[in-house]
Amino acid sequence: ILAGGPGVLPVSAGSLKIAKRVSGPAVFINAGLLSRITIVDNNNSALLLESDTGPGTVLIDKCVREADCPEGFDRDGHLSQKGVVNTECLEKLSSDPWFTKPAPKQSSVDSFIHLLDEKSLKKLNSLDKIATVTALTAKTIFDFYSREYSLDTPQAIWLSGGGSNNLTLIDYLNAYFEPVAVRNIEELGIPSDVKIPLTLGLSVDSFLSGNALPWESGSNPKIRPLARWVFP
Repeated sequence: ILAGGPGVLPVSAGSLKIAKRVSGPAVFINAGLLSRITIVDNNNSALLLESDTGPGTVLIDKCVREADCPEGFDRDGHLSQKGVVNTECLEKLSSDPWFTKPAPKQSSVDSFIHLLDEKSLKKLNSLDKIATVTALTAKTIFDFYSREYSLDTPQAIWLSGGGSNNLTLIDYLNAYFEPVAVRNIEELGIPSDVKIPLTLGLSVDSFLSGNALPWESGSNPKIRPLARWVFP
């Protein structure tokens, strides 16, 4: 905010450090309530893109709660696995203007709630509705990737966040990204639920160690490194 930006901390330093665990181009997707993609060009040590792609589990959770599931979320994707994706409804939902906005972009948990009022979705039974919004998360991630990714084919798509526990979501992602495999970030030694705070922590550590951070979204940058900490 002090730098004139929207209040989102730059986390490029942390993303670059995590990406070093991958050979070649690195593509990370964090599927929390919202989905966010990070693309790193390891050959040039450059963060190419950090952007929201659309809903993560926020619509899934709301549909599950509407179905009176006591847990309030689709554990392991068990419910969505029982449903059938309505492809016509899926196409309608994924055509929302937000999804075609240029990257990078930000969203909030309220950005996609209006999609639940889509007539073709409201006509579906509970299980088909859960399956369709689960497919929406996978499709909008892949659609964003298809529009924005321009490097060589990555070794894998590395998935983190609560959505990485949804086996049906993973199946949908694998179907869209084939032949590129969707793999859990835990294979890189990073717990799937701490990828975002770890990235932020590594970026803050770099800043406190005297490295400048790119305040790319700021119009009046005033932030400077604090200098290296020295401990006795």
